[in-house]
Amino acid sequence: FYVDHFYVPWDIKVIYIKRPNGDRTAYFEMKLEMQPYMGAHNSIGVDQITLGIFSNRVEIDNFKHVKSFPIPSWLR
Repeated sequence: FYVDHFYVPWDIKVIYIKRPNGDRTAYFEMKLEMQPYMGAHNSIGVDQITLGIFSNRVEIDNFKHVKSFPIPSWLR
């Protein structure tokens, strides 16, 4: 499939939010699980992303494609 047919996930689950450097620190770590889709909400898999959240920026620490679903024939 082409990147221009990939849409923002509509089903996002927060796995955790934590402060790995302890209380009263400005750094957070957040892990999300989402189902990216194509077309009219046809899920094509499950992805997990871990974000490092600082006071002035957000970084992607890890991305993992967990599971793939078949792409419907009408979207190929």
